[in-house]
Amino acid sequence: MNTGLIILAAGNSVRFCGKKLLHRIGDRKMYEYALDTAQHTGLDTAVVTQYQEIAEAAQRRGFAAVMNRFPERGISYSVRLGTEHFRDKDALIFAVCDQPYLKPETILRLADGFERSPLTIARLTDGTRPGNPVIFDRRYINELLSLSGDTGGKAVIKAHPDEVLYILADSSELTDIDTSRDIKS
Repeated sequence: MNTGLIILAAGNSVRFCGKKLLHRIGDRKMYEYALDTAQHTGLDTAVVTQYQEIAEAAQRRGFAAVMNRFPERGISYSVRLGTEHFRDKDALIFAVCDQPYLKPETILRLADGFERSPLTIARLTDGTRPGNPVIFDRRYINELLSLSGDTGGKAVIKAHPDEVLYILADSSELTDIDTSRDIKS
């Protein structure tokens, strides 16, 4: 299947009180974890970001860097930019850049489960709560492009609940960093 991986890395990190994607966790910046993970999947990857540093790091790894010059328009604008970039793909995986504990094998297991299923959306879950990444069949491209404001792919998922396949993942991998307290020691 011709699948594109879109890493959303353009948020303003309001709850973090700083540029969290540039914040160090251990020996690397948060965004580097997402880029490392993407690189190990071997998937065609685009990184949607407002940060020049992240765009340059993405390009050094052979990824497309899609600049979001208007992050204040909300996550829908980043989703739109990524969707437009990979409009020719059969499926789009949306991952967020603030999940440093996500493993490449988990993304590949999500993609494999999606390919084997007749369902048209797949997402990770730890068995109690759903999480990211999420993969959408190309039939949802127009819906993804029509999102507005701070509404992401969750709106498309809610519109098609019977089309969602849930793939089990470890809860630590689903942890996204919203505040500095979310960072594991």
